[in-house]
Amino acid sequence: MPRTKIAIEPVLLRELKQRAAREGTTVQALVNSLLRRGMRSAHGKYRLEIEGWNGVLQPGVDISDRNSLYRAMEGR
Repeated sequence: MPRTKIAIEPVLLRELKQRAAREGTTVQALVNSLLRRGMRSAHGKYRLEIEGWNGVLQPGVDISDRNSLYRAMEGR
């Protein structure tokens, strides 16, 4: 396996070491597993479907933006 150097924040490295010890694995194996999982979830599309609710998208309201939602609700 090729070797690559990366800089990991000290606090994060300490947490990685503790978790690896708890799980009985190496830091390298843990980091590879977490990266793999993160890469998979970053590429996957997620669609939320809610049954029994007939919502309609409103112009100018970004449902992923909390402040946009609050502004829309204040305008009721």
